[in-house]
Amino acid sequence: LKCGGVKGYDGLVTEPERNNRLRLTIVGTTDRGLKRTSNQDRLAYNRRWGVVVLADGMGGHQSGEVAADMAVTFLIKSLRKVAKDAAKGLKNNGAPDGDRVRRSISDAVNHSNHQILQRSRQAVNLRGMGTTVVAAIAVGDRLYAGHVGDSRLYLYRDRQLSRMTKDHSMVQQWVDDGLYSEEEARTSGASHILTRALGVDATIEVDTLEHPLAAGDVLLLCSDGLSDRMPHSMIQEIMAEHLPAMPETMRALIDAANEMGGNDNIAVGLLRVERRSRRSIKGIVKRLSKKNPKDSTPS
Repeated sequence: LKCGGVKGYDGLVTEPERNNRLRLTIVGTTDRGLKRTSNQDRLAYNRRWGVVVLADGMGGHQSGEVAADMAVTFLIKSLRKVAKDAAKGLKNNGAPDGDRVRRSISDAVNHSNHQILQRSRQAVNLRGMGTTVVAAIAVGDRLYAGHVGDSRLYLYRDRQLSRMTKDHSMVQQWVDDGLYSEEEARTSGASHILTRALGVDATIEVDTLEHPLAAGDVLLLCSDGLSDRMPHSMIQEIMAEHLPAMPETMRALIDAANEMGGNDNIAVGLLRVERRSRRSIKGIVKRLSKKNPKDSTPS
């Protein structure tokens, strides 16, 4: 898989691919923003199995980059296997075992957490490193996802944007307690204080979900460099204006975040779902079962 760069953007990747009953188009990139000297956001995907992983690292002396790299590199490979096993269930039983897929996502994230924690304990310069993560798998007509931290997953359907994940942060707790509105939380100076992250504790609680997919759906994965810069309504408006043009939508979102300050790194991944003919599903599953596709280079 080749990852082509686009001026002003780090590591643009865009690939259409068939995934059993659905045809997925994926674009993704990270951007340093305007204020940071390094980029600790990472994004990777496996185009054939419909897996996307996004991580937002944290920690000084570039250690956040290490944590995010470790999470994305391990999870893109682990979740490829999860997606492949789920596709076999789709082929044999007509539907994946949703509970099993969600448990497998949680187990993979916990294993990544253990790796990061162990690495930080072994190297003094990496002490305190950590990362958020949000990962999505599209299998058949189902979305499976897991996340830790404040990187988000949204679903855009029928020109309406819905947030699928809840941040693991102090301000989210204040929203839940009725102390803040969503808009007050977005502009709060405490929005960066996380209550969960990889690399902090020996075990981590992973929020997972399963949701039906339909033709025309677009999934948005993003770091807080995007979601903290723009209100929900603005993200929705940009997607409504530029879709179905996927690269243009991605670039418009990043440009808007930078225009509103660009205080943080920005990561954006978009997956568009399209229906494919049932006649070729069997042939695609047979073809995929014979190959072990390569993963994208993390960006």
